[in-house]
Amino acid sequence: MRKIKLTAIMWSSHVGMLLKACQKLPFLTPKIFSTHTLHTDDASYKEAFCALKEADLILLYRSSEPFWDKLEPELKNLARQKSLVCLSHDPAFWAMSSVRAEVVTTAHRYLHFGGEENFILGERKTFLILFVFSLKRPLAMK
Repeated sequence: MRKIKLTAIMWSSHVGMLLKACQKLPFLTPKIFSTHTLHTDDASYKEAFCALKEADLILLYRSSEPFWDKLEPELKNLARQKSLVCLSHDPAFWAMSSVRAEVVTTAHRYLHFGGEENFILGERKTFLILFVFSLKRPLAMK
């Protein structure tokens, strides 16, 4: 069974829980980066950029650090080819997502309530599983 490559860029406070959740899902190979690290470390930014290109799935928590402005054009391009969920405190950023709106809304709800149980179990569905099963290729974007 081929493992699914998940690349995530999240707030530092979410990284640990997401890593724990991924460890319980053996079909995932996660590469998870904190927004703080990407903001302060050029080498990590370059590593994340490469990981995004190789990912099957992309999960983001968009915030206001300046690196997002540099990364956004590439993310828009990747969203045409991959399943991408973009969460944020500002729902306007959710539009960058390439999956169905209900997947984004549900993922945000799980993330908002926090805790490992919401990364793994929520409404009898798995947050990450929900994300994985949204793997329909996006329609061509204009």
